[in-house]
Amino acid sequence: MVKPANTEKLLDATGTAWPDWITWLDAKKAFDLPHSEIARLITGAGKADGWWAQTITVAYEQHIGRRLPGQRADGLFNASVSRTLTGAAEELFQAWLVLMERVTDLAGLNRKGAPTTSKTSMGLNWRCKTEDGPYFVITFSETALGKVRAVAAHEGLASADHVLKVKSFWAGQIEKLK
Repeated sequence: MVKPANTEKLLDATGTAWPDWITWLDAKKAFDLPHSEIARLITGAGKADGWWAQTITVAYEQHIGRRLPGQRADGLFNASVSRTLTGAAEELFQAWLVLMERVTDLAGLNRKGAPTTSKTSMGLNWRCKTEDGPYFVITFSETALGKVRAVAAHEGLASADHVLKVKSFWAGQIEKLK
């Protein structure tokens, strides 16, 4: 299940409790403002920095029914899954490449073009686009001796239901590497 924004830490982080944020934002008629203007309203008033302003804005948009949990401001959804694996990043990445040679259906989405790979300071990356527009990337990065973090992210999904399907699919693919 996609979870709603977590408002429990707002008091400690900003000095303002969630019910007081709702009251303040309603008084400013934030329900009539687009996402970026709500965030600017919060930062401009000196009430929270950029990251917390985004958190508050998303929670408020969920509160007023403008956005579902997990939904981006543009109406689309992102899904991510992470797992810690045993082994070396390069070996796991090579195993992933072999595994993905046989997979063309990406949780109901068809691959568009050939996947690309890259190596950055963050890790080894495999990326692919899908015919309907969503974009997928998985990164393998060393975390500790013999441990690798695999983080899969699928961006631009059409529905919350698809998020759950995609998360299950990618978690299953990563499990095949164990």
